[in-house]
Amino acid sequence: MSIEWNPGWAVGIELIDAQHKEIVEQVDALIEALQQARGKQRVEATLGFLEAYAARHFALEERLM
Repeated sequence: MSIEWNPGWAVGIELIDAQHKEIVEQVDALIEALQQARGKQRVEATLGFLEAYAARHFALEERLM
């Protein structure tokens, strides 16, 4: 199982779309790490990245609203 960016998810704001693509890529990397049992360290690193990145991303989205 994997997840890929769907152009239908685009919102038309280049920066936001780029960040959404990065989130999708990182979620895909997390799925791959879990499926291939790449180890706790890899999974924790990806989750840590996603947590921090999502916080920055949603703060930006709120400022743009």
